[in-house]
Amino acid sequence: MLNAWRGMALRLLPPTVMIGAPSMTSSLMNSARARFATFLARYHALIEAALSLGVDSVILGCTEISLLIDPANLPLPGYGSTAIHSDAAVRFALEDVLVQAA
Repeated sequence: MLNAWRGMALRLLPPTVMIGAPSMTSSLMNSARARFATFLARYHALIEAALSLGVDSVILGCTEISLLIDPANLPLPGYGSTAIHSDAAVRFALEDVLVQAA
């Protein structure tokens, strides 16, 4: 990839070469960690509130939610839509193979 840039009037610099990059990078990471912690706290508070209303399970209905929250760590059964859909897609794709093997 870098060979494609040779001979051009561009100079690629990794972030650590740029002035202030380490402090900027750590600021961005700290900010991302804080937002992630806030997200998790809000999501778990929502689940706790739903649990107090008698909810018996949770669907993690967005792709990114099931990547961030492990259903096994919830106080009630949690189902990640990504895992459910990917499992269904594999079963559908292998349906003929599974039938022939039986």
